[in-house]
Amino acid sequence: MNISDFQPGQIVQLNVKMNDISGSFESKVSLIHDSLLLLEPIYVNGNLVGFPKNCAVDLNYTHESLFYIWRNIRIQTIMYKKQYYHAAEIIGDAEVVNRRNNYRVYIGEEMDVSYFTEKGPKSIHTLIKDISETGFAFFSSDFFQIDRVVRLNIPMRDRSIMHLSAKIVRSVPPAEEGGETLYGCKFVERNAKLSNYLMKLQREKQKQKLDTPGIS
Repeated sequence: MNISDFQPGQIVQLNVKMNDISGSFESKVSLIHDSLLLLEPIYVNGNLVGFPKNCAVDLNYTHESLFYIWRNIRIQTIMYKKQYYHAAEIIGDAEVVNRRNNYRVYIGEEMDVSYFTEKGPKSIHTLIKDISETGFAFFSSDFFQIDRVVRLNIPMRDRSIMHLSAKIVRSVPPAEEGGETLYGCKFVERNAKLSNYLMKLQREKQKQKLDTPGIS
């Protein structure tokens, strides 16, 4: 895959690392101009995000269970036709990682996430963004440190609960003041039931999409 394969509206993820601090941002392709992808500008707390030259940026894009990576790309903020964009310089083909056994399933539902505090165990009912075989992401207004262990509690159809322990590996601050932080977590152990759960959930969501009028 190269820059000519992109289309306006496609979602991309920017993974950023600088001085041992890492984070990720999501944006959309607005325009393609020569070797540049012009992305929708990314704001945090009302401020336009900048990408200094000393930060490492990978651009990720997922399509049909294939994970495409352009490593160490250059990101700059530009103004084009009186609008701000984050311009990503894309040269050559992407590195392709087959993640058919590691796809993410969008959840968009609230579930219980529990963790231990000095006063004992605590549980929050919070929005889960997505789940894969290796981790999950959730939103919360609570503050969590990197490396904190949490447990995702997934209600199953047989009324049992699947408990999945994970370590928080990244955080993305809210785009607007008063919003919730997105936390990315990596599971600390494998669970044999998780693969079947994800496959069934993905099939259900695909069926719902096909059964919904106006969606193809």
